Amino acid sequence: MNDRKKIGLGLTGFGVFFSFLGIIFFFDKGLIAMGNILFFSGVALTIGLKSSLQFFSKRSNFKV
Repeated sequence: MNDRKKIGLGLTGFGVFFSFLGIIFFFDKGLIAMGNILFFSGVALTIGLKSSLQFFSKRSNFKV
């Protein structure tokens, strides 16, 4: 595992942690926003930018 993936996993973990804290503190907008940013940047570093864009923009993931 290279350094980029280690950093990505760390950012993803912090993103989950901050999102969890945001939910615990009665849906605090700032913590949830920070958690989302950290989570998505961590996923992008872990699996790559192209793969993450393909994953998050799949047609089957959109709920109508």
